[in-house]
Amino acid sequence: MDIQNFLMELRIFITIFILLMLPGWAMLALSGLWRRWEGLQRWIVALGLGIAFYPVLFYFARWIVPFWTIGPYKLLALLVVCAGSTVWRLRPDWRAQFDFARSEWIALAILGTTLLTRYWILRDHPYPAWTDSLHHTILTQLTAVNGQLPLTMAPYTPVSLDQYHLGLYALTASLQWLTRVPAHTALLWMAQFLNGICGIGVYLLLDRYSGRRAALVGAIVAGLLVQHPAFYFN
Repeated sequence: MDIQNFLMELRIFITIFILLMLPGWAMLALSGLWRRWEGLQRWIVALGLGIAFYPVLFYFARWIVPFWTIGPYKLLALLVVCAGSTVWRLRPDWRAQFDFARSEWIALAILGTTLLTRYWILRDHPYPAWTDSLHHTILTQLTAVNGQLPLTMAPYTPVSLDQYHLGLYALTASLQWLTRVPAHTALLWMAQFLNGICGIGVYLLLDRYSGRRAALVGAIVAGLLVQHPAFYFN
């Protein structure tokens, strides 16, 4: 593997992790709700909140202040605020956030293996697959260029997007801004990441209500054994 490509891919992955984790951790830290969870559960909840944060932000901004645009510098400023508030509120308890049990390290290894299976395919397929990926790429580009979720697919086609789900492009455009990669690359990496973490919700639910062993089995089945969503690639 070319070292430059490896470093670029590592940078994209780290950016995704930071992009999705910081808003969620800021919400947990500022609210104090992180105490309701333990160990790895906190990180999973923070990740889920972070994923939901961007579609809500982009839709809310378009609805309340349609003339206002989001961009890389505003996004960076927001992430800095999230990081600063998280560090400040959790400064007495930061060690507790990394206090994982041995079984939780096993869960992280399962998650890492699942993500590896999703990203390994990118070595031979640098462009999105399937027909849906064309409009996914176009909408990612439109969001990144305009700084807000588009209302139509113009200038490519005069199709209204009033009834279309646009949450994904709040994530992919944000990744495109921070990494400065093409829209199709941002789409590939973000979509494969979301695919790769398909088991965390199953793990969280089972860990909370059925026990750690069931949670580990659930993460393996959801991420590595069942056909969907592993089959999907775009």
